[in-house]
Amino acid sequence: MKIKLTIALLLLSITCSALLSAYWFFSQELSRTLTSREWMQNMVLILPKEFNQAASEYRLMERVNVSSTTKFLQDGVFIKSLSVQVYQLNQQGEVDLMPPVEFSIDGVWELVDNYLVTKNTSINNLPTARGMALSSEEVEVLRKRIIILEEETKRVDKLAKDKLLFTSLNQDSQLLYAE
Repeated sequence: MKIKLTIALLLLSITCSALLSAYWFFSQELSRTLTSREWMQNMVLILPKEFNQAASEYRLMERVNVSSTTKFLQDGVFIKSLSVQVYQLNQQGEVDLMPPVEFSIDGVWELVDNYLVTKNTSINNLPTARGMALSSEEVEVLRKRIIILEEETKRVDKLAKDKLLFTSLNQDSQLLYAE
């Protein structure tokens, strides 16, 4: 009886050890994938009218195209650059394409059970001559929206060695790719 119990405990111990090792290995592999490349993303945001309600003194933003490049460093820091192109309504009700606004984001990241948790430490608007078509209030509206998007916790799924799928808790999905 003692031998059967000992064998059962030994098998249970080996099984648990194998499962923990596989879990740890997969988590480490995903972390290595994140840090091994520079990740790019293109996103289109359609802004609801409620988002523009505070915008009585400036033009309404209809749509925003965001192109970004992100580098996740092994020490838990990330660096992201964004180019934000805004489509606004003019006085005639037509949509104008505005020059892009550039942002730089620094922050920290952690991978917990295949979920990427990020926290911004700084987000800066990079002054460019092209981006001067937007007022400082309009740039601040964009900045606030970017902060909301960037601090969402996202589930990470590796689709291929150069493609990752981020799914936020509200089911929004983002595809990141590497060249």
